[in-house]
Amino acid sequence: MRRILFLSALILMLGFQANAQKRKTKVPAKPVKVEKKEAVSPLYQQMLPATAKVLFIDSIVVDKDSFLYYIPLNKESGDISEYKGDAVYTNEYGNRRYIAMGDSASRILYTSDKLAGKWSEPQPLEGISDEYDQPDHPFVASDGVTLYFAAKGKRSIGGYDVFMTVFNSDSSKFFKPENLGLPFNSRFNEYMIAFDDLDSLGWLVSDRWQPSDKVCIYTFATSASRHSYEADNLPEAKLKRLADLRSIRDTWQYGNIDAALKRLTAMLQRSNSVDAGDRMTFVVDDTHTYHALSDFRSASARKLWTQLNEMTQMLQKEDSQLSALRDAFHLKRPASMVPKITQLEEKVQTLRTDIKKTEKKIRNLEIQSLK
Repeated sequence: MRRILFLSALILMLGFQANAQKRKTKVPAKPVKVEKKEAVSPLYQQMLPATAKVLFIDSIVVDKDSFLYYIPLNKESGDISEYKGDAVYTNEYGNRRYIAMGDSASRILYTSDKLAGKWSEPQPLEGISDEYDQPDHPFVASDGVTLYFAAKGKRSIGGYDVFMTVFNSDSSKFFKPENLGLPFNSRFNEYMIAFDDLDSLGWLVSDRWQPSDKVCIYTFATSASRHSYEADNLPEAKLKRLADLRSIRDTWQYGNIDAALKRLTAMLQRSNSVDAGDRMTFVVDDTHTYHALSDFRSASARKLWTQLNEMTQMLQKEDSQLSALRDAFHLKRPASMVPKITQLEEKVQTLRTDIKKTEKKIRNLEIQSLK
């Protein structure tokens, strides 16, 4: 009973703490709509009346296999990455990791601690049973004990849903995970949720209404408590539209969109103002992290690193310009700005893709040199 009351209270207070986007928002372009069969599960119908009232600020459609790169998570919220095909979350102190290890047949959540400069052998998380099938993309809130992850199974509305659980220090296990409900989950797949507590922002990754190789990253505002639409007595058709996120504009009447956009802009500007050398700390593998050009053993990797730094600075410049254009669009919404924003978004996305490819080349070259 104590566990049930604790989880229920936590979900009510969630408000959804607070990285589409690594890294920016996308306003004028609408997600590519792909009609799919909309079979309504009993769980969906059961959760519909309690759909959370959430202000969704923005969204962007990106490639499914690289969405982590577009979530603008600040250092204060930790780091999300992929290593050897495994999704990894590292806390802000850099001393604990949560890893979704496995393959398409079987995947389990593990944790590892950094002791004396080395990562310990990953250990399975206690309390997350096999009824949460294929758990993936873990994220831990700033309190250090609230874990979010995506999984399939009988507790999912669609395919993958996002779940939340809390670490129980008394038993050294996690409480039984709870489904985050609508609109965070849907009849499609939700692959990840992440929060920035400092700026009261969150990001949700979903393939609702998307082609098979794409996902949409939604940016939303978080609050101190969770509210639903139950008291609004909305017609079921309108409630389903809100629950399914048919249009994020529908949610703008339920919050202060201007204030949320200002927080998002400030967060992105703060992130861009950090020294490039600090942000370009380069992880080669589990035991090698470079902080200076002289750390590289491979001459080719060193040359590529210089190119990577230039590309990163160019991305910062284009990102800043794009943010300014988006802010202006939100205020005035002139149609003449749409082509400019679209063109710049394509340029920024190409840069991000090139940066990711270059990072991979550098890593491979350096690993060969270390051998």
